[in-house]
Amino acid sequence: MNNAEKKMIQFCDNILDYLHIGIMASHIDGTICYMNEIFATMFGFNRRIAIGDHICNYFPGSELLNVMKSRKQQVRVLFKFKGKEAFISRYPVFDGAACVGGYVEAYFRDIHDLSPLLARIQTLEQKAEYFERRAKATQPKAVFSFNSLVGDSEAIRRLKKQGTRFANSNQPILITGESGTGKELIANALHAASPRAHNAFICVNCAAIPSELMEAELFGYAEGSFTGASKKGRIGKFELADGGTIFLDEVAEIPMNMQAKLLRILESHEIQKIGSNRKVHSDFRVLAATNKDLRQMAHEGVFRMDLYHRLSVLQLHTPPLRERLDDLDLLVPELLKQIAQQEHCPMPDIDSAIFPVLRKYYWPGNVRELKNILIYTCFSQENGWGHVTPCSLPSHLFDVGMDGAHVEGSLKEQCRHYMRMVIERTLVRCKGNKTLTARELKLSRNELYKKIKEMGIDVALGKTVE
Repeated sequence: MNNAEKKMIQFCDNILDYLHIGIMASHIDGTICYMNEIFATMFGFNRRIAIGDHICNYFPGSELLNVMKSRKQQVRVLFKFKGKEAFISRYPVFDGAACVGGYVEAYFRDIHDLSPLLARIQTLEQKAEYFERRAKATQPKAVFSFNSLVGDSEAIRRLKKQGTRFANSNQPILITGESGTGKELIANALHAASPRAHNAFICVNCAAIPSELMEAELFGYAEGSFTGASKKGRIGKFELADGGTIFLDEVAEIPMNMQAKLLRILESHEIQKIGSNRKVHSDFRVLAATNKDLRQMAHEGVFRMDLYHRLSVLQLHTPPLRERLDDLDLLVPELLKQIAQQEHCPMPDIDSAIFPVLRKYYWPGNVRELKNILIYTCFSQENGWGHVTPCSLPSHLFDVGMDGAHVEGSLKEQCRHYMRMVIERTLVRCKGNKTLTARELKLSRNELYKKIKEMGIDVALGKTVE
């Protein structure tokens, strides 16, 4: 080694000695090859004696040997040695692909000075772990938008307009309406129209979760927090919804003991898993839906009033089908198209005579009931799939006062309505044959024709056969 090289090494040593970071380096076999003065002072070593000695003589079972063997670095670890505490990092050193040694960086100050930094690093590491696990989880997206909401009635136009405005807010929305009106579809549309559309849409059916499992399902749990828990713990629905939307369907079914915890989460956006002492922040937007009167439930003491007010900052009502019968002309073809795709069958033809029958029904099950009836209609035809006619509709659609059929008015008006429905039902059953219809009703043909004319009965009901 010439004089210039010696001066350069001395110069580098002087620089390293002026650093506020202790540094120690080792060959792959554990022999200490370098130690600056800061490192020696930190741990009370004589570096002239230490250099050339084995690292285990100073740090028994040194973790640096494992780092060199595994080739994996350890960054910012709290290290305790003979009553002293240091913040250290261990790194392997490579010559090409071969690991030839390793070194340690040590930052030694009063532990209280390190505490904020350690806490920050721990938080970042926890978030990194969370996002890594979250990336592996299936993140459902909204699959429905306001543009795909079928209907052109005043009620639907009003719903679309109001929903589009609400979607741009971060405030909670309570979606109300009868069963079968499509509250989950509206929640999808709200998410899809919001700035959060590209993030997760987490749907939770509160009625389907056993009460004893609801806390773990919504908020998650830490590893080993209870018997039978996953060793890796579990991320709760609210944490998965970070950056996106969580939809609480059937929110009225949440038990009272969980409502207080839910209220706290909605107010703070901080989640504490079962078995964990730390809290995790989640930036979620909450939507909730119910077919019950939450305000009335709150007055009755079976739902928290403060939670009701927290969930219903904005309210959106889904209209029942009987209030949007004008949409049947659009709904029926669209639902039949969906059914045909699901069953891998051709789109059936639609006899326009079915619409007067459908408009007279009360629809207690709303659009869901309509779809089920159309499925029945498609599969119940004697000649197979292909043509939807009044003859293929279920008989209860022609009944009065049954299965939700709704009749109002004076006794005379109700009797007239009943008579009309009986004639229509019999016409359908007889496939439009008026002779058979008159015979079954014990009327003459002239009497039947007279009543058909008086009551404005659609003569196209059934297959017209004279």
